[in-house]
Amino acid sequence: MNIVIQQNRKKAFREFTGLEIHVPSLSQTFLLDLDFSAILKMSWRIDAKALDFLVLSAVVFAVDKIALRRRTPDRWTRDLRVTLPLQHFAEWNQAAAAFAESVSFLTGDRWHFTFTQADGPFSRRRTNRRKLPRGFPKTPEVSLLSGGLDSFVGALDLCAKFPKQPILFVSHYDGDVAGPASDQAHLCECLKAGVPNPISHLQVRVGVRRPSGNSSNHGREHAFETSFRSRSLIFLGLAVYAASKVGARTPIHIPENGPIALNMPLNPSRRGSCSTRTVHPYFIDSLQKALVAAGIRHEITNPYELKTKGEMLSECLNQHLLKSAYQLTNSCGKAGRRAHWNNRRARACGACVPCLFRRASLHAIGCDDEVYGFDVLALRADEHPDFHALIGLLRRKPSRKDIAKALLANGRLPLAKLDLYAGVVERMLGEVGRWLSAKASSSVCALAGIKKSP
Repeated sequence: MNIVIQQNRKKAFREFTGLEIHVPSLSQTFLLDLDFSAILKMSWRIDAKALDFLVLSAVVFAVDKIALRRRTPDRWTRDLRVTLPLQHFAEWNQAAAAFAESVSFLTGDRWHFTFTQADGPFSRRRTNRRKLPRGFPKTPEVSLLSGGLDSFVGALDLCAKFPKQPILFVSHYDGDVAGPASDQAHLCECLKAGVPNPISHLQVRVGVRRPSGNSSNHGREHAFETSFRSRSLIFLGLAVYAASKVGARTPIHIPENGPIALNMPLNPSRRGSCSTRTVHPYFIDSLQKALVAAGIRHEITNPYELKTKGEMLSECLNQHLLKSAYQLTNSCGKAGRRAHWNNRRARACGACVPCLFRRASLHAIGCDDEVYGFDVLALRADEHPDFHALIGLLRRKPSRKDIAKALLANGRLPLAKLDLYAGVVERMLGEVGRWLSAKASSSVCALAGIKKSP
């Protein structure tokens, strides 16, 4: 699929130049939705190279939504060829191959990028804007705040690590997806009220808009892809822009527990691109190399890559605020699909892998008391594929060597750290086993090959 991005300054929206996404094979044109006014509230001065990366990340996110996987021969892998204007197009063409490799690993597709000279700046600040920007704080680190439990623990630890210093959190939400925007805002208000640090929050909407009067195939509106494999990239695009405004080489943290970042397939059928790689070590490392090739130097790290979710919670530096506010977070990978839940008023399904790990980790600190769309412990183990696969993995009792092999089958990893990565997955399985032993029925425990606690 060929995608051509063109500037249309007449269609500026939210103080950002119009970027039209032309998809000839669909006979449709879309508009990039990037609420740049949220960024201009913090600073009017533009870092053009960092903005190039933000635009590039936003375009990848938009194309990831537009291109439907079900229309490919294998109903998954897409061949996406993107031509995009950038301000520093020559430097980005030098990094194009490295960036394509990183994004291809992230989404499980084949990406190709060609960069051309932009017709003009991307920022379109209103001439009648009178309120002065509040400025980017001189924070020691920029951290992502997704609305999930891991990012909340990361926020609490960061505030405790740098007491009373200003902290900047960066968030993204899609206007077509309900929930994340309010989750992020509530957590930020919780932090402002509960920690001594001055808290700043850059929250930006990024997505896709259909131009008014845009025709669709046979009169039907185009349905967007919902796999959202590139979501972490747009978070990092915003974080890199924010870090560039804070200061040279300001580091960026993307908090995620090790087992979810590694995302070892629960069984062989889930190997390869079928497993998400949003914070996989190889993606972070390969993206870092692409940014350096383009002349952007902000270190991106996951400080919890060798911690289980339960360890993150147990070792959190602000236990009081964690235990009083964890219910404001949402870890669910299927939060927008309530139609078939047993309890549609719940905030999370309770049956996806992130929800299952969340329950096991909250059990580790005595807080597994939330209401879910499905209580998997009260249902047959085979009613939910993720739960059934997790039980099967526990029953197989994989050795650390077996885990290491499975991790390598899911993505490249440094051999020097392979045993450490296998160890964190092994400890995660122990957390899940202890949760099931304490909470599950005798029949579920028997299926998992573990002993039921008295």
